[in-house]
Amino acid sequence: MINEDYKTHILSLAQKWRMNLLTEAELQELQAWYRSLEDKDLGLPVEMSVDKVEQRLHELLKNKNTMGKAADPDCPPCPL
Repeated sequence: MINEDYKTHILSLAQKWRMNLLTEAELQELQAWYRSLEDKDLGLPVEMSVDKVEQRLHELLKNKNTMGKAADPDCPPCPL
């Protein structure tokens, strides 16, 4: 199970990526996380790539507040 600190860290990196504020090291870390899920590079924060990252973040964070219950499939993606 992924710990909450890691989830929060990835969300923070994604927010900075969307605003083009990542350092090179942070970009490499976010790239590694994304590549482990999608098997491709993250790319620039354009609409399609932002949507994909939001989808992956939602999958990562969906159990954060469910306490063992299934997450609502109709809930919106986690905001960046």
